[in-house]
Amino acid sequence: GELGIVTDRDLRSRVVAAGRSLDVPVGEVMSVPVFTAGAEQTGAELMLLMLDRGIHHVPVVSASSEVLGVVRDIDLLAAETRTPFMLRRAIDSATTGEELGTVVEQLKLTFVSLHQAGVAARQISTITSVVFDALFRRSLELAIERVGPPPAQLTWLALGSDGRREAVPSSDVDSGMAWRDESSADPEETRVYMRTVAQQVGESLQLTGLPLDAHGIK
Repeated sequence: GELGIVTDRDLRSRVVAAGRSLDVPVGEVMSVPVFTAGAEQTGAELMLLMLDRGIHHVPVVSASSEVLGVVRDIDLLAAETRTPFMLRRAIDSATTGEELGTVVEQLKLTFVSLHQAGVAARQISTITSVVFDALFRRSLELAIERVGPPPAQLTWLALGSDGRREAVPSSDVDSGMAWRDESSADPEETRVYMRTVAQQVGESLQLTGLPLDAHGIK
């Protein structure tokens, strides 16, 4: 059958918070499908995938889909506040631009920690881009919470060094927005909404200390 996984968060949200009995079969509360890794994958590759997906446990399977073990985020990096995993958690739980700014301050220490741990510069750059992506997504989510639901489907575009997964500490925020005009009853109202959201995101990112592209968000 299809592989699934049950973590402590699954137990809290799907059993305890849902008021279900502890006798419930785990097959009814597991996360399916589960993201898995092959035994031949490197720790660096898996770390980036886990960061990008925001997950903390990954079963390792053989070519015949036999579970060989489970990798946790703390197995890949020491569980201290300035690891990329902890930064990702802090980003996901942030509710203000100031809180996101605290994460960026910690990110500066992460550069040093990764370098001292012998991580290659190219790998550090990719990790930085993944954290930046999470930061931009959270900024966009907070802006939409303040402005209200979007009147049309929208996409936030990561451009420049971040879009190439080559961000470095001195990189600026080079982004854009695109949306489906035809899905809105009032295109002008939609454009006003999108400009407002972009402005909110820009203001949030300015609070983090990240430099915005001189040409603005387009």
